[in-house]
Amino acid sequence: MSGVVRYPSGEVYLPVVLLLVVLFVCIAIYRLFKKLEKHETSFTHVLDDSKRLEVAEQEVRLENLESRIELIISLILEIKGQLHQINTVFASREVKGISQYEEIYQAFDQGKDIGELVRQFGRDKGEIELILNLRKASS
Repeated sequence: MSGVVRYPSGEVYLPVVLLLVVLFVCIAIYRLFKKLEKHETSFTHVLDDSKRLEVAEQEVRLENLESRIELIISLILEIKGQLHQINTVFASREVKGISQYEEIYQAFDQGKDIGELVRQFGRDKGEIELILNLRKASS
């Protein structure tokens, strides 16, 4: 073996061999760390992209929820206005002292048909007919 340092007894110079082995191991470890660093960097980019996408999706969901809340608030305000109107109507009836039956009788006497009475008073057709028939039977 030419180029190999030997002791006078012919043995291979052990420290040189160990140094070469350590050098190869160091090079292998260095390359391994470089690959890991490259994968870590790409993984970090993937993770960052994933976070950005998740944040964007959450923002869209939040906007949808906000628009739904605004719709619910507007519906609540509309219902509140309608309830106020209903309370006003009932309060005026109480002041007049007129029952709903009497209102149905008056509206029928004024020429409204049963279909109009159903819509106006929010009762079924059969119920309106029964109320009118009860009046006829009692008079």
